[in-house]
Amino acid sequence: MSREEIERLDDQGMAAWDGHDAEGFANLFADKFAVNDVAMPEPVTTKDGVRQYAQGWFTAFPDMSVKQTNRVVSDEAVAAELQFTGTNTGPMMMAGKEIPLARAWPARAPTSPASRVARSSSLTPTPTCRA
Repeated sequence: MSREEIERLDDQGMAAWDGHDAEGFANLFADKFAVNDVAMPEPVTTKDGVRQYAQGWFTAFPDMSVKQTNRVVSDEAVAAELQFTGTNTGPMMMAGKEIPLARAWPARAPTSPASRVARSSSLTPTPTCRA
């Protein structure tokens, strides 16, 4: 694939995720693939599994929106830093089981004591919640 094709595929995936379109997201995957998530005991390898995975997030965070803050693209891959914003009002389901959401907030404090947080990023697909 060309760089432009990879970017287009990534843009479609971001639009499907931000639009809560589990079917559209699943349709972006090839016939053979693996989705790895630290919250899952095994990789997701079926389109039905991807639909359920995405829908699990959409159910847990019905008002969730996603914004891409950084992206690196080559002719073979894409890596992105994402910012998810939403309210957890439903159960978080993965592989047919409910996952309890732990409170975590990775952040970097600035040198100025007047500021509270300079930057917060989650580099894994694990939910980040603030008290």
